[in-house]
Amino acid sequence: MDRALFASRLEEVTAFAVRFAQRYVVEKLPDEVRFRTTITAPQPCHRPDIRLIRTLPRRYDLRRLTTAQLLHVLWWEECVPIWVNVSVGAIEGDTTIIDVTVRSHITANDALLYHQREKRPPFHVLGPPLPPTWDAAPVRFSLWRRVIADSPALYEGAIANADRVEDLTLRGRWCDDAALARASSFTRARDLTLEHTSGCDGLARLNAAMPWLRLSITSDADVHLGLAGLTWLPGLESVAITGDARSIDGLGALAALPRLTDLTLRVAALDDLVQLASAPSLTQLDLTGARATSLAPLAGLVALENLSLGGTRIADAELTHITRPGLQYLSLEDTAITDAGVACLARCADLRCLGLERTAITDASLPVVAALPALERVRVSGTSVTRAAVAALKEQRPALEVFRRSPTNVGPAGVMIRGPLRPPGMHMHEHPTPDAPPPAIVEVLVANHREFLRYVERRVGDRATAEEIVQEAFVRSLDRGDEIRESVIGWFYRVLRNAVIDHQRRQAVANRRLDAFAAELETQPEADEELTRVACQCVAQLADTLKPEYADALRRIEVDGVAVKDYAEATGITASNAGVRIFRAREALRKQVARACGTCADHGCLDCHCGSAPHAV
Repeated sequence: MDRALFASRLEEVTAFAVRFAQRYVVEKLPDEVRFRTTITAPQPCHRPDIRLIRTLPRRYDLRRLTTAQLLHVLWWEECVPIWVNVSVGAIEGDTTIIDVTVRSHITANDALLYHQREKRPPFHVLGPPLPPTWDAAPVRFSLWRRVIADSPALYEGAIANADRVEDLTLRGRWCDDAALARASSFTRARDLTLEHTSGCDGLARLNAAMPWLRLSITSDADVHLGLAGLTWLPGLESVAITGDARSIDGLGALAALPRLTDLTLRVAALDDLVQLASAPSLTQLDLTGARATSLAPLAGLVALENLSLGGTRIADAELTHITRPGLQYLSLEDTAITDAGVACLARCADLRCLGLERTAITDASLPVVAALPALERVRVSGTSVTRAAVAALKEQRPALEVFRRSPTNVGPAGVMIRGPLRPPGMHMHEHPTPDAPPPAIVEVLVANHREFLRYVERRVGDRATAEEIVQEAFVRSLDRGDEIRESVIGWFYRVLRNAVIDHQRRQAVANRRLDAFAAELETQPEADEELTRVACQCVAQLADTLKPEYADALRRIEVDGVAVKDYAEATGITASNAGVRIFRAREALRKQVARACGTCADHGCLDCHCGSAPHAV
């Protein structure tokens, strides 16, 4: 896409987003704007004309970009993200903060951009989050109703408007215990989210009369999580803790919460579940990735309906502690469970969904699966279960959904079949899709979009990733309206839960591959030397076939290891121009390598004779 065209569209949607939000919020939005930018987590894509954003301008703080800086981030040599969501998010002093969520995939093919019907692809303008009762009483509301305070200045503004705040997010290391203790000012808040803050000990200073119902904490690797202060929040119904905290204690405070029903503990440091034994009111428990090996403490959780154990270290015998009537959802993917463990599930008469991806089960487990009377869905991808056994199971239980491979919604070329759901009345242009789902279903999903997003964010611990998952779930749901036999909301929550599990599975696989690669490098240091030697020979010879300025840039930056900034200074050009030059040089070199080396260039090859024979180009 032409840079001038993209810049004009960015300016248009910025102005429209402000005008659109002003129709709904009571505050006067300042004319000056800054952009709070989030780039979604990368997802696999196999189309040659769609690639991932690889690097970002390091001199920019993505929290407060000007229009020119945002343009520099989003436009990459005629490539732009395939979708960009824009909405007014906050007021910080005399500035309107606009939230921009960007898909990590970029393309130069304008036909692949989302939101074509809105006439300004890839942009999509959303309104500010609507209050839950807005449909019944469509009046203006406060933009401070939902606050994402990622700076001290924005937090001060939120405190000044504390009587309007219902949903509070504190994001960043600036938020220490002293700042957290000031959250007692928010007497109407129902949801509290702490993202990458300095800790959570400040919770102990909060007022026991606080009305919070939901708490979400995402921690960094150097943070110790002390949860004892949660006893001061007896009204909590949902708690989600994710991240890489180095240690965690005070789980007994969770068990002491009388109304707690939904608990997510995706923390690798968690290795002992004893303190959860006295939480009999729990109905949903997510322990994905925890190091716990014994499920005995969970034997007393008689109300448990949904349990996620993906990536844990449990063994077959441990399942006897949690298999009982009443359990409806069980996730065991990426565990060491075998056929013996599946045999323990015979007592789960109410089980409706079972995840067994990448376990050690075989065809011998399917008779047990077939005997579960309430089972609606089972996933066995990545196991030794054969296609013939699955066919036999389907013949015995025709209504049972069996996924031997992960379900997808992409075309043969790897492109999403249909674009994302566009909420009626909440974007620039309304154009009904001929094959859209019934309007009633769309309205229900749109009205609950923020709750869906909050639900996913508490489980994955990252706002950008949650945006991506919900967006893709909406897309996949367009073709499945005829599956609904119950509440639309309940059905879509199950869609989201499955999407979160799929995301966690992909992340776990990627982490294992990285660990294996790192271990291989540690044991074979000579591989780096060999790879460097071969690569340098290829670059040195093929660079002679390129333009002189490209050849010089490759030799200086790729072979000699000169920094781009230093190269720019030495050649008398700007750092930006130097970056463009090396990018184009790499693309030109890639094409030459493909011509010279054939198919091996696509897969990588160390058995190369570049140093002894010239390439035929």
